[in-house]
Amino acid sequence: MNTKEVISSLFTRKRKNLSNINELNKSPNVIINYNLPIGDYLSLSPVIDAILYKWHSANIYIICSNNTLCLVKSDPRVKPLCFPDKKRAWQYPSYCKKVASNVGDIDLLIEPCKLNRSFRSLIGYCLQPHLTIGLYWDKYKSIAQPIHLNPELRLTQLSKPKMYCKMLQDYGFDVISNSYKVYENNESRRTVERYLNENNIQSYIIINPFASTIKRTLNLSQVKNIIVKLNKTNKSIILLIPPYIENSQVWKNLDNNIICPPINNIMDSVSYVKNSTLVISVDTSIVHIASSFNKPTIALYREQDLAKSCWLPTADQHETFSLTVEPELILETVNQLYNTKTYQS
Repeated sequence: MNTKEVISSLFTRKRKNLSNINELNKSPNVIINYNLPIGDYLSLSPVIDAILYKWHSANIYIICSNNTLCLVKSDPRVKPLCFPDKKRAWQYPSYCKKVASNVGDIDLLIEPCKLNRSFRSLIGYCLQPHLTIGLYWDKYKSIAQPIHLNPELRLTQLSKPKMYCKMLQDYGFDVISNSYKVYENNESRRTVERYLNENNIQSYIIINPFASTIKRTLNLSQVKNIIVKLNKTNKSIILLIPPYIENSQVWKNLDNNIICPPINNIMDSVSYVKNSTLVISVDTSIVHIASSFNKPTIALYREQDLAKSCWLPTADQHETFSLTVEPELILETVNQLYNTKTYQS
């Protein structure tokens, strides 16, 4: 156990005063301790749905950061609690004090991740909920033990939504859908629809080569080769270029046939994915957004992640390849997907 884990363990030693969800009132205040990347939030949808199925009038709050605030704000099921970045975790106690003042007693805290860092474990320590449940109940005393112990619970072969779904069932919640779910932002929806109409774009393939790390990102040459092959399909190609890409103009000049619409935030990407007919993406949130809308998906992963990743696509029609896949195979797969019943009208 390293120093960070030792410090975090000090905040997770005390078990709360309730032991199961049936001891909570019918309109509980529920907080989900989510201060994670975008894909993680989409995978929490079964947790949110299960709570509302059990308590229709539950108040559900999501702890998030500025990076994901727009995504959480677009979800009508929840209310965001925006906390500073984890590097400013020393401010968390004062933020928790504000939450307690504005929300009142916290009946249920849900911990979907390990509490091995202070920016995660501080939340429960400061909020002092009546009951805490989570995926790693056997590692932290503050998390109540499930009613049923499921041996599959933390298998990496399970998709994250399915994993969380099973976690909730083990704590006594009813069975609910184990799928990703995302909601559009109205402003982005209107902006995207206007752009597509003005440019007469009706059917298009999305390519997203960008991930949070360089190891999961496609380079210019790889994308160029894929686009050259996809041009044979005579389909419009939209390249998603997020606003943080510094050499965006280089990407825009990659091929005269591609379309590079303005992307101001993740919600713009959500709307472009929703209106697309097929998505090609590296291992990042775009895959999960495509899964949310059940879009045919070609997802590209590092070789070591293909067999064990819990972040594979879940759309009815999908294929997964390594990042080094030959462009010819992508073209062949695109043609196969376009010849399925999905596109026959």
